[in-house]
Amino acid sequence: SLSSRYGVSSMKEIARVHWAAMAPVYSTRIRRALGIQGDGIDAVLKSLQVDPCFAPDYVRIGCDRIDARRGRFWIRECEALLEDELRPFLGLLEEEEGDALEAVACAVNPRARVTPIAPGSCPDEDARMAFEIEICATAPEREREPLSDLVRSNILDFGFRSGGDAGSA
Repeated sequence: SLSSRYGVSSMKEIARVHWAAMAPVYSTRIRRALGIQGDGIDAVLKSLQVDPCFAPDYVRIGCDRIDARRGRFWIRECEALLEDELRPFLGLLEEEEGDALEAVACAVNPRARVTPIAPGSCPDEDARMAFEIEICATAPEREREPLSDLVRSNILDFGFRSGGDAGSA
């Protein structure tokens, strides 16, 4: 594994860059394929619900809408959190900041901000990690990870499902 070969801090930095670079690409494609429209809190929460990093039956998640600008997202006790060595993206979510999850939220709305909150503030008593997501109209747009453009330029999208233009990602 990355952590055993390069250390936990290197593994987390690689995972952070990987997630930040990939999220704008895969999130856009998934949203297009599933017809998730808009950039409000509902679109952010729906995108997190279908994010491939949170595989159903492995990572148990929940979310709810607080109001037109805010929502909560949480991870319940699950098999993924019981592993000896967490997958890199789950390890990032245990960090003090919501930076990793913010990369996914900002793929939907670059003014989304993610803040870790106490799991007890969620309506789910099994929540182990929890985050508040807010669309902040006055916040500066999050800068894209430079590697995201490289990822985007190396993906062919033939638009089989969406009827989109060939080559767009």
